[in-house]
Amino acid sequence: MPSSEHNLLFAIDKLYEAALEPSRWEDALDAVSQATGGIGAVLVPIAHPEKTISSASLLDANAAYTREWSAFDTRSKSDFARGLRKTIVTDGDILTQADMARDPFYQEFLRSFDLEYFAAYLSTPAPGSIVSLSVQQALGKGPFEREQLDILAKIGPHAARALALSARIGPREVEVQSDLVALVNRLDCGAIVVSRRGEVVALNANAEALQGDGFTVKRPSGAWASCRSEFQCSSVQDLAQRGLDLAAAISVAIILLRLGG
Repeated sequence: MPSSEHNLLFAIDKLYEAALEPSRWEDALDAVSQATGGIGAVLVPIAHPEKTISSASLLDANAAYTREWSAFDTRSKSDFARGLRKTIVTDGDILTQADMARDPFYQEFLRSFDLEYFAAYLSTPAPGSIVSLSVQQALGKGPFEREQLDILAKIGPHAARALALSARIGPREVEVQSDLVALVNRLDCGAIVVSRRGEVVALNANAEALQGDGFTVKRPSGAWASCRSEFQCSSVQDLAQRGLDLAAAISVAIILLRLGG
């Protein structure tokens, strides 16, 4: 399989993973960026740019964008972005080279992060909601080429479906997690709910009380930290590892902890 096709399929797969597990959107956008040959990718809700999600390579730029520069984003405020007259939009659809040369968003914001051109796939994952899947080009590399735009056009519909799916799953997921936390809190032993990524989803008061007696839970990531003694570490970590192995096979695992085994 050609590398470009492999990267395309990998990006599509990552988008649907993110639909089911929102913490994976950053990874999905990294994959989109790699497939299209950009330096990074972002998801921009046109009406709510402060909720923009970015790939890891654009985290600093995205923080500055959501903090102050979204109000000056000529691209998201254009008629093309708001009117959906085209599915794929590039800088050339919005501004001339002369406009870009004097636009503060291009000259002050983008250049400060070594960014320049972009290409975006516009979609409506929910009624009245326009979202831009935007890939960014490194400063000096020039506009995106036709082949890259064709790849974005193939990825875009999958991103739109993944966003729509995520919007439908989100409320139900919150409800399930709430029920799970309530269940864990009713148990009379220490209980920890661990996701397939090894992250602590829920921790009841009895488990909190056991910390320092064989294990600790590192916050905020929820990764396991080292234990106080070799004997305690061995028994508790063995139990924890069995829980993590189970969590890798299903969505979550509940690890039960009780003093004295």
